[in-house]
Amino acid sequence: MKDRIDLELKDRRILFEHIIEEHDKQIAKWGVQSATLAEWMLWATEEFGELAQAIGDATYRGCSWKDAYKEAIQTATLILKIAEIIRNIPYMKNLTNKGDFF
Repeated sequence: MKDRIDLELKDRRILFEHIIEEHDKQIAKWGVQSATLAEWMLWATEEFGELAQAIGDATYRGCSWKDAYKEAIQTATLILKIAEIIRNIPYMKNLTNKGDFF
């Protein structure tokens, strides 16, 4: 039996608050970044690896789940930045209805 279930983003308000806080921290630390989508994906992949490490450490080494949560928020922040970049590619920018995307 699995011990973790999909919570259907019921905590989405606090999650997005944390993502916005993380975004603000990244801007303060690195400034506004200009990079290729490939570079953004490299950074996101690095964060994803750090998330996997933190989950493994919490699961098998008794480390704090707080670190895993922090890594999840950092990863989500980068993934949303990538989605926003793609969303603003000229062709995509003209798609405004929810049905245009899904």
